[in-house]
Amino acid sequence: MLKRLLAIIALLQFSTPVSAAMTTLLNLVDTLAVDSPYSLAFTASGTTTRLSVAGYNVPGITKVSDNSVTLSGGSINLLGPDWIYTPAPQNPAAFQFTSDLYFAGTTIGSYDIFSQDFATTAGNIYVYSFLLDNLGPDRTGFRVTVDSSIAPSVPETPVWTMLIMGFGAVGSVARSRPKQAHSGGAFTAS
Repeated sequence: MLKRLLAIIALLQFSTPVSAAMTTLLNLVDTLAVDSPYSLAFTASGTTTRLSVAGYNVPGITKVSDNSVTLSGGSINLLGPDWIYTPAPQNPAAFQFTSDLYFAGTTIGSYDIFSQDFATTAGNIYVYSFLLDNLGPDRTGFRVTVDSSIAPSVPETPVWTMLIMGFGAVGSVARSRPKQAHSGGAFTAS
């Protein structure tokens, strides 16, 4: 019985879906842009997707404005007003003002990153649109990535199944233990 239960648990572990890795949608280096519109399409592979916008501009400023993610053909922006900021490893210099993102910096190749997680439906196509403006002819780097391998906040069905089966296995082992004999006599003090 226990061997059968362990075989089922092992089978469920291998049937758990594998998530996609991070995908680079755009990677620009030393590109001049003046209020240039971009629309980048991607297909979600999970229920939560992380959009990351990274950049540097030495010694000027790159502005990313009018940020929106919509379902292809849709009009509702899935992005919120606040971004999570991850500073560059060397000389970070970026900030958010309203919903616009600004990148500066003093080290070429050292990217500041702004990111947001939002709900998606696997298989649907989404579009990230924005305006890019390099305020000066400087050394710049700009990168946009999406990652649909973000773990959802609610466990998936195989996780629940393994959890319940694990509790069943522990209960089965506890039940199959030999019972110890009980003398049934009264306690006597000596």
